[in-house]
Amino acid sequence: MKRFIRIILPAILAIIALVVLTVPAYAATTATITVTNTPQFLGITVAPTTYNFNATGAAHPNVMPNTTYYSNPLGQTTAPSATAVDGECAFTITNTSNVGTDLTLTWSDFAGGSDNSTNGNTGTAGATSYGAYSYFSGIALASKVLLKSAGSGVGYSNLGATTNIKFGVQYNTQTSAWTGATATTSTITITTAAH
Repeated sequence: MKRFIRIILPAILAIIALVVLTVPAYAATTATITVTNTPQFLGITVAPTTYNFNATGAAHPNVMPNTTYYSNPLGQTTAPSATAVDGECAFTITNTSNVGTDLTLTWSDFAGGSDNSTNGNTGTAGATSYGAYSYFSGIALASKVLLKSAGSGVGYSNLGATTNIKFGVQYNTQTSAWTGATATTSTITITTAAH
């Protein structure tokens, strides 16, 4: 038995070592890459979603012809400062976009009442048409943007991702007197697009 341990055992171990060393070690034949896809997301909301020019408590509780109004909480016939501030803007856009965005506003014709002013798309009022502009907090009032019923220019360019902004509108009522007293409505639409 001693002879077995001295001669045979080392021979068996040598054979095992030889087999282990001659079996090829395989390198990896595949590799993986984890890809992350962060989608571009555009989203906005606005508050409030309704607004009344010369509502309850105003000096003249109804809108007057040939008058310029502002959605200015400090007074609807009070023009904002040379550079509008938050307190002079009635509307807040909450921006949930994850990229810089451009905001474009349009204002439709009035409908549903006795005198339906149309948007003259020039900023100035006509006999039966109104003019309108948008202005944004922190921006010079002289840079206000014409609000058309379609095809308005960009009102605010490159609003930062998840950055909110306040804005207001200037409304120049038609120059001719209305022939009836039934309220009319229109819609301001805000559209966002990637900058």
